[in-house]
Amino acid sequence: MSHLTQTTSTHLPPLWKSLKLLHQHPTTPRSAHPTGNEDVKIDFQVTEMPPRFAVPITDIKVTEGLDAVFECVVTGTPVPVVQWFRGDTCVTPGTGKYVVSEKEGLHSLKVQTVGPSDGGWYRCQATNKLGEAMCKGSLVVTAQQETNGKGEREHNSEKSMMLL
Repeated sequence: MSHLTQTTSTHLPPLWKSLKLLHQHPTTPRSAHPTGNEDVKIDFQVTEMPPRFAVPITDIKVTEGLDAVFECVVTGTPVPVVQWFRGDTCVTPGTGKYVVSEKEGLHSLKVQTVGPSDGGWYRCQATNKLGEAMCKGSLVVTAQQETNGKGEREHNSEKSMMLL
């Protein structure tokens, strides 16, 4: 249980407007306040909170043909609805290209078997009745290593691409 001390219980900061008062009891005043108010100890429980990314998605660099996974941790009460976008287009899971999952607040978007056309910006948007939060990251797709004619593999950095 969190505790806070507020000198005047009638002037709560805006962030505290969605707090549920469990109980309050006067404490010993530390100083005489000009309005005659005493310090008040308030025990509270947060009942509603806008969406927030505790861990936002990050940029990814992956070799063509592999899977890329964006992950983030979203908090909020009520539990936010999370949507994934590639550019401005909402990602449609179940098409064979994208897999969207969530487990205990950890949200992920897997882009399967990436190709050069999958490069670009991806974003995650979380929404509940108190607001919206958004984070974004880029996917850079690099070409597979190619043989150099001697049976050795080499990386061709000129084939790295990111479509914005």
